Amino acid sequence: MSTEASQNGGSMASTNTNDELNVFVAALGLTGNDRYVRDMDALADRAEEGIKKIAAMADQRVDNIVVRENYALSQLLEERFDDDVFPDVEYYSMDWRMFLDDPAEDGDNFSVEGVMMEDDVPVGQLMAAEHGVDASAFDLSDRDDRNDIDYSLLEQSRINRAKAKARGKTDERVYNDYFDTVTTATHAVFLHDGTDRGMEAITTARGTNPWVKYATELSGDYVDVSANKDGDQILDWARYLVESSRSDVEVEDLTDGQVADLRARLSADDLEYLGLEPQAAPETEPEPDAAVAAEASEVSPAQAD
Repeated sequence: MSTEASQNGGSMASTNTNDELNVFVAALGLTGNDRYVRDMDALADRAEEGIKKIAAMADQRVDNIVVRENYALSQLLEERFDDDVFPDVEYYSMDWRMFLDDPAEDGDNFSVEGVMMEDDVPVGQLMAAEHGVDASAFDLSDRDDRNDIDYSLLEQSRINRAKAKARGKTDERVYNDYFDTVTTATHAVFLHDGTDRGMEAITTARGTNPWVKYATELSGDYVDVSANKDGDQILDWARYLVESSRSDVEVEDLTDGQVADLRARLSADDLEYLGLEPQAAPETEPEPDAAVAAEASEVSPAQAD
């Protein structure tokens, strides 16, 4: 690899009896959203660095890789490892929209956090009131119904909780060999954007997961890898800060260099969404023919009467 990564490792109590070395690559923060990744190849390099470090720690070749959050990253890794001698790559993430109506659960020896709070209204009822759909037939387990959701009816905090639960449920299925819908991971690489060093993911890997009844601990080691070291140009912070509701940055606050960079990389539709013209408007200049005529009149001698 040509790039350097900031990597910290952790070790779990080893309970895995499977001879395979299966690595879970969780893309956290901005690394998990390809909209805000400006250099996917460089991000894949960082993922590979983490995977190679896991292989070195285990003194064993990697058999399988499971990628969470960033589908484009999984596709790129699959292209790079397109050979029988390389590990198989699969993508696995759960759709957070399925959990929008999930209440809290408490029982014997378990407590699961809720996505829908006591004052929240089920999504179907919100859609019925605003758009006249049949609330009794609206089903979050149905992809078509999920695609019809009007997000303006939902509090951002509820959306954030649903996304957190989706991550927690995904991790549980990856760590617990009870589930056969995805390869069980023995080790993990946590890619992060420098603002969140993956503490939530690390806590889950250690067996504390507030979104499931009985959490499973990752059986092997993990490393965390930063995609936001000094000098890195992997993530698109300018675009994120302008688009994010968590930021007060407006497009007018960007530097000329940032604006020029965005214009060079983004489509016309994306620029319009940001509030930028596709290219800087040229300064008003006289028409070429008029300019030439004016210059000619200045240098031409006056005609004799």
